Amino acid sequence: MRDNERQTLHAVSNNRVSGWTNTVHAMRDRKEQERIKKLEDAEIERRKIDAKEEEYQQQLRQNQLDRANKIFHDSQDQVKALHAKMLMCDVAQEQTAQLSLKDRKANLLKEIDLQWEELEKQKMAEYDERLREKLEKEFHKK
Repeated sequence: MRDNERQTLHAVSNNRVSGWTNTVHAMRDRKEQERIKKLEDAEIERRKIDAKEEEYQQQLRQNQLDRANKIFHDSQDQVKALHAKMLMCDVAQEQTAQLSLKDRKANLLKEIDLQWEELEKQKMAEYDERLREKLEKEFHKK
């Protein structure tokens, strides 16, 4: 009976002590829980990093596959011929644009020269008119 009473009192005592945070046993449990939480957080972080690395590696593989497919596609004779024709069309279009620009430039220069000549003729006519008036004045004076 005494043993039962002792065990009952011991259980009640342990029940009360279990709520206390400043006991050695509670501190050990808390430190163990913190260590476990820290390890779990580290594991979660490692898994995130691994997932990012896996995604990056998958993207690299996909880029390599796309590049290989493009090289394979571009190395076919029909595609090469198409690219050559497109290049020739671009060159012809560029030449046409350059010739058009050259013609416009020549026309513009011609127009500028004509305007310049007209201006020179006008200045010469004005000079001749002034000289004639001057000579007439001198003639009338005499």
